[in-house]
Amino acid sequence: MTQRHSLRTLVVAVVVACAFAFPLASVSYAQAGQTIQWDDYTFKFSASGQTAQVLNSEGKVVGSIRKDNGELQAFAMPGTDSAKLKKSFADWKIFNARSHSAGKPAAAAVAPPADQSASDDSDSVAAPVPVPAPKKSTAAASFSMTECEGTNNCATWTFLGKQGNGQWPSGEIANLTVERFDNDSVVIRRADSTGAAAGLTATYTGTRQGGRIGGEFTSSWPGHWNSQSGNWYATVEKTAMSLPSVIHMCIRCEEGKGGTLVWENGHYAETTNGPNGGSTYTVESFTRQSVILHRNMFGTYQGKATLTGQLSEQGNSIVNGIQRWDGSDNVHAFHMAWGSAINTVIGDYSTAQPTVVVRPAICYPWFFTIICQ
Repeated sequence: MTQRHSLRTLVVAVVVACAFAFPLASVSYAQAGQTIQWDDYTFKFSASGQTAQVLNSEGKVVGSIRKDNGELQAFAMPGTDSAKLKKSFADWKIFNARSHSAGKPAAAAVAPPADQSASDDSDSVAAPVPVPAPKKSTAAASFSMTECEGTNNCATWTFLGKQGNGQWPSGEIANLTVERFDNDSVVIRRADSTGAAAGLTATYTGTRQGGRIGGEFTSSWPGHWNSQSGNWYATVEKTAMSLPSVIHMCIRCEEGKGGTLVWENGHYAETTNGPNGGSTYTVESFTRQSVILHRNMFGTYQGKATLTGQLSEQGNSIVNGIQRWDGSDNVHAFHMAWGSAINTVIGDYSTAQPTVVVRPAICYPWFFTIICQ
């Protein structure tokens, strides 16, 4: 036996000994102290992250989570659907494991072991395993998602291409930019433009599994903090419709008051008043069941309004459209159309001609003259 073989045997022995002396810590999928909503369940983890209560959609306790054979397992209460709970929790563990491994550096490529039949004294070096080229990032299609950070901090993110808009119930509005969105990973940048957190910027990285995304974010806010991080997760809306890039819209259409909305920088922009003003429209929802837009009018005439309606059966116009000005009882019907139906709605306020209704004159004698109305 050569000196080289003895050294290799010694190294292997040390590694094996260390493995028994210092076993790898068991992987914990739990988010210590977190409340996780998944499928029809809510997992309320303890501070240790080793136990949790399981609640159903009605807020009733239907099971628990605890370690069994060194691994977290879900246990259903009698009279509940045990198979459904176990499958749901197993799916979450897989998803959470992928999400938390997304930010870890990839392991270095390791050469395969040398041919055992080769001489131990050989100075030959095994050829390295080729490292596959990174996957190309694809642009995000038009879609919306519900994004959450914690339990009660969720927002609606709507995208068209690589640009998007985020809205929080507390009033914050952010511009979103997609840097990566493929079948495995996601990178999205956020810049708050309106609300209490205006000026905040953040980068969201995560792992995608079908319609679910989870990972970590880092944020900075001048005057408040330089760098903070946390976890986030999101659900991509399955019923989201593609946002049209150009829309014709009119309110009081019979008076010729129309305009053209163009998607840019994560919202729709309209300049019916030319350089002296216009409106921006941010999208909260754009599905067959519900269309909700928030209008911010600036310039000569200012105000905010909410527009609601539904998509037509053809999917190229809005039906039952209603605009309500904030803080006012002022309500108007509106029409929107795009695609093949775009010209069914007037799209230019400045050149539109109001509809003139011609009624027959009614004349009658009045003393020594005739009066016509």
